[in-house]
Amino acid sequence: MEKSKQWLDNSILFDARKASEYWALNRLSENLLDNMDLKDIDFKRSRKKVMLKAILLNLKVAQDQGKLVAYSRNKNDYRHHKRYGFLHFKYKLMIPLIDALEKDGYIRNWKINPGMYRLIADPKMARMQATDKFRQAMREISLERITLHQYDDPVLLKINGKLVNYEDNDITNLMREQLRAYALLVGHTPVKLYSFKDEEPAEGLVEYFPLSIGTSTAPSPSLSSTITKAFLGHRVICKTLECRLYRVFNKSFDQGGRFYGGEYQQMGKKTRSRILINGHLTVELDFSAMHLRMLYHVKGMECREDPYSIPGKPQEFRKLAKLASLIAINAKSPLGATMALNSEIKTDKKNQDLKNTMERIGTSAKEIMGAFRGAHPAIRKYLHSGYGVKLQNKDSMIAADILMHFTVKGIVCLCVHDSFIVEKKHEDELKQTMKEVYKNHMGFDCPIK
Repeated sequence: MEKSKQWLDNSILFDARKASEYWALNRLSENLLDNMDLKDIDFKRSRKKVMLKAILLNLKVAQDQGKLVAYSRNKNDYRHHKRYGFLHFKYKLMIPLIDALEKDGYIRNWKINPGMYRLIADPKMARMQATDKFRQAMREISLERITLHQYDDPVLLKINGKLVNYEDNDITNLMREQLRAYALLVGHTPVKLYSFKDEEPAEGLVEYFPLSIGTSTAPSPSLSSTITKAFLGHRVICKTLECRLYRVFNKSFDQGGRFYGGEYQQMGKKTRSRILINGHLTVELDFSAMHLRMLYHVKGMECREDPYSIPGKPQEFRKLAKLASLIAINAKSPLGATMALNSEIKTDKKNQDLKNTMERIGTSAKEIMGAFRGAHPAIRKYLHSGYGVKLQNKDSMIAADILMHFTVKGIVCLCVHDSFIVEKKHEDELKQTMKEVYKNHMGFDCPIK
């Protein structure tokens, strides 16, 4: 039973904004619709296709992360919201499509009984999981093919995971103006992700630059001379990235507020190192152990040492402690934190190295969490208290100031919560701005790496 709880909790929340016009996905969607028994579903085929592709793309993202997709089977969760608009999916369409995918063997579906799985996050949400048949059908579609629809209003407020209306004031109006100014800037600035390929990409999806020594092929004008030299001898594919952002607050405007919406936010740091802005190479800087240091700074205490280094533990224990800290700060109970840590390490594919480390040094999730708590008695009252959303609000305000510093100067700065990406020539200015903004908000220094 405990294993089932942890396994079902290892899921992503369905995101209706996922979309793609990739030819392979369009072809697959058409073929699936041809074979589905949806005669009684009174929607245009084009509408069915948009919804089906969103379902398939959510499953693809979850499958690549070794997770399930959490979604609602409650009609009340499918009400249209005038403030946020953008794209509205009907209960009468989404549920039949999911059930049809299950019937045809592309997914496994769990209509969860909340009483049975009372410790699961979002226990009222059903879960679906891609099967091997799905994997085979989606083999030609990569995550780089996914784009995101945007919300009509970029300032979102959620209560228990649902979008709700709110009364505007000077603060929300200012945030909205800032986000729209930022959207205008990134909309007129080429931000691309490059990769080297030997084969031609599908027409109309990406830009293609064959740059070879001794050929008459001219480099693309959207690539700088520095990039041209670095890419000589390679075939280069550049994909334009969606960079517009929106903010999500939780329950009130003093909780949450982080920036979302950028395609690059779903990529790993190694992949993000291939981002080009204005055809130039970029650099990413981030605050070191930001939330953990923030807790000390909230108490008026310095935190100059590495907070992930646990006395008496080997150096390889550090990464385990780092994951434990992220979970402990956001968990609502010690038991929930330990269960979440165990689940993250043992069921998430990206944490395979942590799983191997835990087994090699002979430790457990309970011991890791206990060692982390023991190393930080001064901030213990903030752990397992749900204080994480308060910290997210603070880091979102810091991020907003950093983004606006560059936006008013016409310089694109990308944001991944506590890390920021700019052209390399702006590295020194970014580092200085991050230092100053953090100190203005928290009254202390936070190392930048």
